[in-house]
Amino acid sequence: MSSTKNELSVSATGLVTYSSCARKFNWQREERWEYDGPRKANAMCLGSMVHYLIECGIPYMTDPKGGPATASHNCSKEIDSWIAAYTDNEMVQTEIYTDIVPYAKFMATQTFNWFDQQKFFDRYEIVSMEEDFAYHIENVGVLRCRPDLVVRDRVTDTLGIIDYKTGTSIDQAPMNADWQMRAMAVVLDTYQGLPVSWGGHLRIKKIKSTRGKPPYVQLNEMRFDEARIQHAKDQITSLMLRIEYDMVHL
Repeated sequence: MSSTKNELSVSATGLVTYSSCARKFNWQREERWEYDGPRKANAMCLGSMVHYLIECGIPYMTDPKGGPATASHNCSKEIDSWIAAYTDNEMVQTEIYTDIVPYAKFMATQTFNWFDQQKFFDRYEIVSMEEDFAYHIENVGVLRCRPDLVVRDRVTDTLGIIDYKTGTSIDQAPMNADWQMRAMAVVLDTYQGLPVSWGGHLRIKKIKSTRGKPPYVQLNEMRFDEARIQHAKDQITSLMLRIEYDMVHL
């Protein structure tokens, strides 16, 4: 769904940005400020690569002949092309191979192992990966999101939403003030006629060997029901109206 010319259109991550800094939101959304300097071998690079490797590997996890080893092997084949697309600076490419790839490969492998150990795809089927969704809130605007993974529970016939998070700590549970996850739940609720029952950050520890202390991957969930979805929608509507009439935003 596309927004009309003057209609407010906000992403789930945009709500997070505005709630932490209205001026940063204004610079990004209205002024379209973007970093145009050279790409670097940094935390953002690591997070992007891990997301990409997981996306490439998951189809092998759902293949009866596949599994964690197959997923890890095949997604690793995509690393060279990903780095080439990320930057053509040979020095930065070398830094990525040295400083980022060992972490990214191990983190992706541990994620595939987690899916396997949880028998995740025995219970859940994939609805979407990295797909754009939008929801029109009447008289307010359009709320957009791009969840990393949406699944259907074969037992309860409900939806679950997963957002990958990479970092040095995995013990950060999503809170009720998590604008991003609640926005995704509002947008996805009743998609294909199915309610959203949970959303979670799949936290993947930044580590490159098993010498680190487990667990390496952990799903931190927040549960949803009709009342919680409505409460989230009311609060998001209020925040979007605040954005619409904020003098900084204007």
